Amino acid sequence: MRDETILMRKTKETDITVTLNLYGSGVMEGGTGLRFFDHMIEQLVFYSGMDLRIEAKWDLKHHLIEDAMFLLGKAISEQLGDREGIRRYGWAVVPMDESLVLTSIDLGGRTSYTSDLGFEGVVEGVDVKDISHGIEALARGSLSTIHIVVLRKGNPHHVLEAAFKSLGLSLGHAKVRTGKGVRSTKGVLDA
Repeated sequence: MRDETILMRKTKETDITVTLNLYGSGVMEGGTGLRFFDHMIEQLVFYSGMDLRIEAKWDLKHHLIEDAMFLLGKAISEQLGDREGIRRYGWAVVPMDESLVLTSIDLGGRTSYTSDLGFEGVVEGVDVKDISHGIEALARGSLSTIHIVVLRKGNPHHVLEAAFKSLGLSLGHAKVRTGKGVRSTKGVLDA
């Protein structure tokens, strides 16, 4: 396991650098320049116990969110390495005032994402579809399966914040090293 992974992604649309310690203390430094997105990433980082430094230049919000989340996922995957000894599964139910969200994650190497955020539109200047697509990109980059279910709808900001907090708690639980070997009856993970 490496203490820190530094990854960069430069396209015609974005220029992003992430520095990640998956087993950190929950601190985020830097930012993307899109405040609401940074607020959501900060929830993920804090509740998962990662340390993240992120710097980004971008043209469109959609490109920023997709590329940043994909790059973060790749850094998580690199930090997990062969995934030997990790708990693999994590889940959490988080209330945020009137909203309630359940998230589960499998770090076993199979990529899938399903979500029922329960609403569309723009929250704090960001399209909810872009946020959802960003979480899907995180799943692709981290080679993981992520499910998000909104158990009680409410203020859209609260729903998204509960989703990122529960995703962070789920990741924090799943990444824990519990011993040796892989957590699979097949004896191998697909990563």
